[in-house]
Amino acid sequence: MSEYKPEDNDNTPPSVPDEYRRESPYPPKSWDTLPSAESPAKKFNPYRIEPEPEKTAPAYNPYKPPVTFYNPANPQNPYGQNNNPPTNGGYPPDQSMYGGYRSGGVQQQQPPTPTVPVRNVQSSPIVTYTILGAIGFVFLVEFAFQAGRGSIGALGSFNLDTLINLGALQKDMVRQGEIWRLFTAMFLHASLLHIVFNGLALWSLGMHLEQQMGRTRFLLIYFLGGLSGSLLSFGLGNPSAVSVGASGAIFALLGGLIGFYLNHRFIFGQMGRSQLNSLVFTAVINFVILLSIPQVDNLAHLGGLLSGLFLGYFLPSDYRQRSAGKALEYWAVFALLIVMGALLYLFMNQHVTNL
Repeated sequence: MSEYKPEDNDNTPPSVPDEYRRESPYPPKSWDTLPSAESPAKKFNPYRIEPEPEKTAPAYNPYKPPVTFYNPANPQNPYGQNNNPPTNGGYPPDQSMYGGYRSGGVQQQQPPTPTVPVRNVQSSPIVTYTILGAIGFVFLVEFAFQAGRGSIGALGSFNLDTLINLGALQKDMVRQGEIWRLFTAMFLHASLLHIVFNGLALWSLGMHLEQQMGRTRFLLIYFLGGLSGSLLSFGLGNPSAVSVGASGAIFALLGGLIGFYLNHRFIFGQMGRSQLNSLVFTAVINFVILLSIPQVDNLAHLGGLLSGLFLGYFLPSDYRQRSAGKALEYWAVFALLIVMGALLYLFMNQHVTNL
């Protein structure tokens, strides 16, 4: 028996005797067709590769608008007659970006438009710079006031008379009606070293929080947190102590960032969780270090941190959809003001025993 050897470029299948043929329920293939004058027998070539069927565009649908195709083979005009690139990856606005086959070009799929807006983190933190400038200006006033009454202490420190005359927090004076000292104490600093450390912390935390939460929420957290720290220091602190510094408001910024990333930990993913862990670690380390320094007002730090944590978590965010009215979205501010007013009333009437 001779062995069949296909020839090059030979597409003819071997002839099959009639006695070996049988009827098939399937349509005959090209090599099953009986030889005839019109279609001579061809030998089967197992090495022949059938070409892929040509893909064609789907049937015309009068209810679907026309599609703009992108063809990289024509770099001069890849979008056909329209020289402007399509704004939705070649799809019209009302057509699904994932449906249909496109002939003559490459189908471009754009990711879905995010439903949560993203803040412009490139904006300048104007509020942070403004507060830094105000603190620096007040420090120059302190310097001039101290220089007019005597010499400046070591490391640019000021005496108690200068601080009290310019608005430092002193418990007996606040109880006598000088409630404004709860606010003015946030802008005063006891020495050059004091303002340098607070300024660096305010610059770092303030830019971060202002870019993430916006200027309005930054101002609410900074000033309400600073007032909460002064209030807690006034009510529970040493009656004879004099307290100054922006550290209560700065701890409010730290608490605001912790509350913000705690509330958005699933939106920011791994980056948000890393930021949250870093901020919590920073807060713990600062309290451990500052508790060992007797001159530090840790009650002001604690009050600012708790208020900032509350506001940072519950204030409305641009990263979430809003459903309530604008006034209702800021319910956390009204709630904190009510608590602060109640505590001020209790502290002013000495209904709370000092610790």
